[in-house]
Amino acid sequence: MNAYPHFDAIPDPVIIVGKDACIQFANSAAGEMLGYRPEELAGAPMRELVEAELDDRMRRIAAWLWRRPPRTLRMEHHFRRKDGRWITVEATVRRYDPRGSESVLIVTHRDVTPPGGIAVPLVRARRGIVELFDLVPVGLAINDEQRRIVAVNSALARMLGYPASALVGRRFDEFTHPDDVAEATSLSNALRRRQIPSFQTRKRYIRSDGSIVWANIHVTAVAQGRNGDVYSFGIAEDITDFKTGEAELRQQMAAQRRALIRETHHRIKNNLQGVVGLLIEQAELAPASAEAIRVAIHRLQTIALVHGLFATPGPGALNICDVTTEIGRAMQDQYARPIRVSICGSSCPVRMDPDEMVPFALILLEFVSNAVKHGPRGQEPIDVTIIRGPEEATVEIVNPRGALPAGFDLARGLGVGTGLSLVKSLLPPEGMDIAVFQRAGGGVVARIRVGSKLVVN
Repeated sequence: MNAYPHFDAIPDPVIIVGKDACIQFANSAAGEMLGYRPEELAGAPMRELVEAELDDRMRRIAAWLWRRPPRTLRMEHHFRRKDGRWITVEATVRRYDPRGSESVLIVTHRDVTPPGGIAVPLVRARRGIVELFDLVPVGLAINDEQRRIVAVNSALARMLGYPASALVGRRFDEFTHPDDVAEATSLSNALRRRQIPSFQTRKRYIRSDGSIVWANIHVTAVAQGRNGDVYSFGIAEDITDFKTGEAELRQQMAAQRRALIRETHHRIKNNLQGVVGLLIEQAELAPASAEAIRVAIHRLQTIALVHGLFATPGPGALNICDVTTEIGRAMQDQYARPIRVSICGSSCPVRMDPDEMVPFALILLEFVSNAVKHGPRGQEPIDVTIIRGPEEATVEIVNPRGALPAGFDLARGLGVGTGLSLVKSLLPPEGMDIAVFQRAGGGVVARIRVGSKLVVN
């Protein structure tokens, strides 16, 4: 009994295929197109009528259609008639879910065979191209107008860590690294709108195991079928090893640069210490100038201290807490005065690039030096407090006995000596600011705030 009588009245060839890939029904027009009686086609496997490689492709497409909500796909392929001749057809495939019955695929065909038919060598040549498609060592893929994968070769399937059948019908967006999706989508849309004929880019894919693979992509637009739909043909070359080597080379160059910078700081420190030694001898020879020379010695010693900090091997970014603590300890040894360093706030380390840390350290040295020189005598300490935030830090230096001159205004430069003028000149354009003010309960507070623009956590 014919379960689909209404299809007999349709002039276009219609074939209905079940989940077993066998023909359940063919209307009269389909039988005439293939040279069979319709009842001869019923129950026949589709693989007996199409090329071997097409049978595999159709199985992958069918598997995708069974998994997804009902959709329509268009494709062009070859049929072998009963008399052995090959014909070319355009096929429209859609899933049909009848109530109470198993879902089927309804395939409507249109014969587009060129005059004179298709030569068997051409069919064989196309078969050879399909075999070559799967044998080449680089990844190959064909996408349809909606950017869905129509065909993919073994190399690309291995690159992504999926079987080829699991990729057909999906979009590459699903496997692309989130940071690369926007650019890839923009280029693909421009290709589909015929704004560009092709494009080349580098992008990251996420494999089935979650690992990252880098690929060099070249995609070209291809007109498909009589409707002029824009399909795309893509080539993907795995460049993960190259990118890994590139990253390692950058790391090596950065390590060499850090070593060179440390050596430069070390040599500057040694030269400054040599100059300090000469000045000490000069102070002994010229007692009348000894006080002025001692001031210069202290300046040079503090600058040498900073260069000594940056000559120490370690990571590229420097921790504000470590640098502040080290400066406090060194200044305490130098002036033989107690300097108490404490840390509060977030437990996260706050790091700065060495280039930005230099002005911070020099400013801190100047503030601590001023607090010591103008601060209490005896064992009353200078307090240095580091207040850490997630992406910023504030350092406060408290001189409990200090007093600012009348009319002091740091912003306007009133009452500011040479040291504070130097401090202001060392400030970077943005990301760091300073304040000096009289404390309500007595004493002077100097504050350095390092903002998120200078923090490299």
